Formats: sequence, C-alpha cells, structure tokens
Amino acid sequence: MAKATTMGPMKIKESASYRVFKVFNAIILTLISVAMLYPFLYLVAQSFSSTQAIVAGEVGLIPKDFNISTYKYVITDGKFIPYYGNTIVYSIIGTVCALLFSALLAYPLSKAELYGGKAINKFIIFTMYFSGGMIPNYILMVSLGLRDTVASFILPGM
Repeated sequence: MAKATTMGPMKIKESASYRVFKVFNAIILTLISVAMLYPFLYLVAQSFSSTQAIVAGEVGLIPKDFNISTYKYVITDGKFIPYYGNTIVYSIIGTVCALLFSALLAYPLSKAELYGGKAINKFIIFTMYFSGGMIPNYILMVSLGLRDTVASFILPGM
C-alpha cells in the first residue's frame, strides 16, 4: 500500500508592488475608520458636557466640565425605560410578523404551481423597492407644493 504524502503550505512570494498596495490599503481603511468613528465619539463626549458648554461652542473629544446629569435625568426622571421597552416589543412583534407572513406566502409560491404565481412573485419583488416612508414623504412634498423640484429630492433625506 502506498503511503500518502502531503506537501506543506506553499509560500507565495509577495511582490514589492503588492506590499505597497497593502500598506496603502491599510492607510486608506484606517482613515475611513477614523472618519466614521469620530462623529460617534464626539456625540458620546458631548453627552457628558453641560448644555451651557455645548451652546457656548466648547467642543472637543474631552469635555472641560464632565458631568453625568443628563444620564441621571434620563434614568431617573425621564421615561427612558418604558420607551426602550416599547421599542423592543414593537421590533420583536414586527420582525416575527414579517417572518411569519413572508414564510406563509413564500411556501405556496415556491412549492405549488399557481395560476399567476410568477406575476404574484414579481409583484412582491416590485413592492420591495418602496420603503414604508415613501408614500407619506410624497404626500408631504405635494402638500408643501414641492413636487417636481430639487427640494423634494433633498428634504426627505435630511
């Protein structure tokens, strides 16, 4: 019986241009990461500043007058916990209902040869392109008299 032989891992020699590309890629990705993280860090830092400091324009990643009064208010006096609970409950109910009804609709469309099944499937895919906020935004833009203007394209995204 022949003995099976295996080769070790092959080492591929990297060219100088590939190493330069890797370094350049790492620098670009680091800059993008910093640009995306800075607004979040700024937001967290400002949450520890007083309202007067924020209005006065004393901005930075390290607040000059560190306080947690806003967090105390949110946890003790505010209604943060019930609102957060409502958000979780509505999110869970919405997700479960969407999954349930999608599965109930997808099973017969995939398994049975229904008359018009392809048309129904195309209609479902077509409706996925429209978000739930598109129609109310359209109605708002029409009521403001901004239909067919550049502002109607820009304002809903703000």
